[in-house]
Amino acid sequence: MDCVGIAFHWTMASPEPPDETLHARSDMKDTPENRRGLLGDVSGDEDLLNVAIWEEGGTKQWCKFDIPDPGEYEAMLTANGKKCKQNCADIAADPRFQPEAIPKVYYTTSHAVDPEASAKYLDRLEDLLNKGKLPPSILYKGKFYEDADELRAAHPQLRCLV
Repeated sequence: MDCVGIAFHWTMASPEPPDETLHARSDMKDTPENRRGLLGDVSGDEDLLNVAIWEEGGTKQWCKFDIPDPGEYEAMLTANGKKCKQNCADIAADPRFQPEAIPKVYYTTSHAVDPEASAKYLDRLEDLLNKGKLPPSILYKGKFYEDADELRAAHPQLRCLV
């Protein structure tokens, strides 16, 4: 199997390459009819994580982990403590699955296609970190949260997982 074609960064999660098949849930017999297909059929990291959750009988989807553009980091760079000042909008609501919108989780970024601009953002973020002024990495409803527990305590109605 060509692991390079898989969008999920397996080296971050495990030193071993993934098995080629999506196995039945842990409470099901591993028979050919219960297999879900090949990992190579799953094209995106979000899709892969959702499939893994569903395979284990989960019903919730994860919150957005990759920020769509480095410019979104202006929210962290201009924050006043835990209060967002710029680029504060949540990821759009979906009336069926995510009616309360989706938090931004600043763990990874997509579309970092300009190395010079990305380096400037990283330098600014590092500067705030070194000064002890970098806000927490979860943003929802204009406020930054330290972790998933703090977010869930403030917004128990959220349907997605961090």
